[in-house]
Order: sequence, then structure tokens, then C-alpha cells
Amino acid sequence: MNDYIPQRRSLNTEELKRVFPDYRKDDYVLWIIMDLFVCHAIEEVKGQVIIETSKGDQIIPFDDNQIVKKPYINKRIWQIAAKQGRKKTIGIPIVFNSFEEMSDVTKVFVRWDCEYLSYMCDEPFNFSLSVCIAEYELSFTKNENDRIYALYSKSTLLCDTKHNRNNYSEVVGCIASLDFDDGWFINEYIDYTSASRKITKEETTFLANLLNSLEKEKNYFKDRVNTLSIPVDSEIDVEIIRYKVKYNAKPLQIN
Repeated sequence: MNDYIPQRRSLNTEELKRVFPDYRKDDYVLWIIMDLFVCHAIEEVKGQVIIETSKGDQIIPFDDNQIVKKPYINKRIWQIAAKQGRKKTIGIPIVFNSFEEMSDVTKVFVRWDCEYLSYMCDEPFNFSLSVCIAEYELSFTKNENDRIYALYSKSTLLCDTKHNRNNYSEVVGCIASLDFDDGWFINEYIDYTSASRKITKEETTFLANLLNSLEKEKNYFKDRVNTLSIPVDSEIDVEIIRYKVKYNAKPLQIN
């Protein structure tokens, strides 16, 4: 993973105190900064961060206050943050009372849902959906002096690029289509990390189950097609990508 964090100067104790008034310098912080780069025009981006403990409990930090924002002017980069009144946080900071409490977080899941259009003669003719799920298996290196840790990643939907092959231990996906009358059709399973590795049953089951979970959103997709004035079509294109990586969170030396 990339150790360079574009907003590093803004990751400071003053920012933490603004979000968490009871923050103390003895607390430990896991600062989750998830950026998504999309090279083409996009209609809408949704994102969510979920943490998982050693007991398998899943928690959504900030609950329904998670949002997606564009932190960098004139760049096609989106970031998952939280809304605190009129202000927005930088990423998702989480404060813990001790190192042991923080290190009980064993996984972080990030999901991106991206809607985009294809155009012909400046007119939209096709609606597509890309779902990107990144799973980070965490470990922590303890440091008594620096207690703010960061998990930073810039994901991309172009999963066959050199960036993703070098930064993730596993990248699998599938190409599918949603027929509004007949349901889902999986056209192809893909292993982007190794052409020689056969995709496993667990991976195909995960991808298929994720597609099935989108079935309940069929009416939403229909409404989006109508709202965007796309010619009547019986199906939409869907791409599912899952990243997996082991990540050792290290403390940041910040003020």
C-alpha cells in the first residue's frame, strides 16, 4: 500500500478535537482514509466503511453520517468521510481508549458503488454499475509515543492496472447484467491478480451472493434509467470487484 497520504498535514490533534471534543493525547486513533479514483465521467458515487472486531462484530463508524466527498479540486477522486454538523471530516477517524481496544479491529471493509453512463452522439444510451469492495486484514505495530495510526488507500475501478496488481494480494471480479424481467446473468468471472490461478468456489459464491443482494434495488435502477432519460432497455451492465490485502497499520508522527 502507498504510505503517502495527500492530506497528511491536516491529520492533527486539532482536527481530532473538532470531531471528538473529549479526545485525549493518551487515546489511540485509527484514521481510515479511503480514496477512489475513477478515470471516466461518473454520475453518482456511494461509499461506506465498516470495521470488524476479532469476535466478528461489524460496526459502521458514524452510522448514517458517512458521506462521499471530493477532497481535491479538479481531480476525479472521491473520499469516504463523515458529516459533523456543517463540516466534513477528513476520512473516518476512530478514537479508542487503549492500544488493545484498537488492535481488536481485525478488518476494515470499504464498499464503493459507482453509476456511470455511456454516450453516443452526446446522448446517454447505457447505464452501468460498478461495485468495488476492498477488504483490509489489519495488524498494528505498537508505539507509546505516536498513537495516531492511518489506513490509507487509493482504489481504482480499473482492476487490471499495474497499481492494483502490486498493492493487493487478491483482485477478483465478475461481469454481469441485470435483466429487469429475469434477474441477474453472470457473464464472466475474472482473476485479475494471476492469469494462471483458478478462481475459487468461495470467491464465486461471494460475488454471486453480492449480485443477488442487489436484486432488491431493481426498482431503484429502473427509476435511475428513467430519470437519466436513457432509452428503454431491458438490462443494465454490472461489474463487481473485490480487493483483499494484509495491512500493517503504523503510527504517524504528527502534531
